[in-house]
Amino acid sequence: MPSAGDRTPRYLGAAWYFLFLESRSIPRWLSLFGLAAVTLGLAGAAFDLVGYDVGMFGYFGILPFEVVVGLWLLAAYSARRSMETAVVVLEPAR
Repeated sequence: MPSAGDRTPRYLGAAWYFLFLESRSIPRWLSLFGLAAVTLGLAGAAFDLVGYDVGMFGYFGILPFEVVVGLWLLAAYSARRSMETAVVVLEPAR
């Protein structure tokens, strides 16, 4: 039987993905997918609490989201950072 510490990251994940939805730092469809995946994980935890063994079922939904959002944020930050560098380099000296 899992302890409360095993379920805590799923609850925090739901809050984090909701913040992604509100801040629009990632596309809306991607943050909604994350919320759906964490809901699947919470359902798996609920089944586990009542005695049904669901194993890794809840984690498989979140795996694609974590990979895609990580790559998305990395690419978005890199593109923004390179644009800031280009602006700084192209400014004339005073």
